[in-house]
Amino acid sequence: MSTAELKNQIIEKLEHINDETILNDIYKLIQLESEIATVYQLSNDENEAVEMAFQDIDAGKTYSSTEANSTMKSRLIYL
Repeated sequence: MSTAELKNQIIEKLEHINDETILNDIYKLIQLESEIATVYQLSNDENEAVEMAFQDIDAGKTYSSTEANSTMKSRLIYL
């Protein structure tokens, strides 16, 4: 079944639903899908930061979770 055919079948079924609760639930589902479908676009600065992070990973410049937590705790004392 094509997307167009599926949409038409859904519309036909919706036309026969009179239960407001069901219609509200369907509407919420459609709203949620449209929010999820929105893709965040990184800025140039963000793309560069991500690329630098990948380069650091490739170069082995990483910390374990324990090391990172310890470093953050020691630096937060000075804030």
